[in-house]
Amino acid sequence: MVYKRKFDPNSLPTPALTFRQWLAGVIDGDGYFGFCKKRGNPRAGLRMEMSVEKADLPLLLHAFQGLGYGSIRCEGSYYRLAIGERAAVLHLISLVEGYSHNSTRRDQIEEILRHYTLPITVPPQRPVAKSGWAPGFFDADGTLVLTQSGERGEKVKITVSATNNKLKDLLPLKESFGGTIVSITRKDTQTTHHRWHMQGQQDILNFTHYAQSAPFQSQKSKRFALVARAYALHGEGAHLVGHERHGEWLELRKE
Repeated sequence: MVYKRKFDPNSLPTPALTFRQWLAGVIDGDGYFGFCKKRGNPRAGLRMEMSVEKADLPLLLHAFQGLGYGSIRCEGSYYRLAIGERAAVLHLISLVEGYSHNSTRRDQIEEILRHYTLPITVPPQRPVAKSGWAPGFFDADGTLVLTQSGERGEKVKITVSATNNKLKDLLPLKESFGGTIVSITRKDTQTTHHRWHMQGQQDILNFTHYAQSAPFQSQKSKRFALVARAYALHGEGAHLVGHERHGEWLELRKE
């Protein structure tokens, strides 16, 4: 399955602000801006790419349709959105540059702008909770999981989290939604990654309420609709084996 549309500056849609912020968040998490390297010409052309699992094809289609250009191809277990025309990539940068908060992506964008002697925009210092950036970043790098342990399943934990190689790129989430950032170093490779997470019930319910009005697009974000019901069933003891509503709890776990 292939979706493809050439860049035509005369027939572009006008993306809403929330779409531009959301797209900046997705690219911050899963995207890449750079020059195509060829022998003898390390900067042969511009390119932006981002890949998602097959279940999140609707996310790429949302970006593709909102932009009005690019191509989407299936590559193994992933779908990849690619934009390779210089004019198209520069147009995309003009849409998202002011809303990008990821330091690696900012470096990539600024390298391109300097190469073409174009002005660099400083990202606005606004709480991400009031923009579409956080939903985009969560769509790319976030998780929402429910874990259960114990002989009767008595230990239940719901966690909202996101990971990144750089601690500073998770600070906008912590400053806007609370939670904690932990650093984890792998002993075998001595590499460190950072994880922002929330486990407090009220914090997660607040984030869930925010999610209901935010422009999330990923498959995993649909789990937010189940959080309030999970807490309600847990409050009744339905998570315990032998409870009369335990069947409802098991069905919720499957979703």
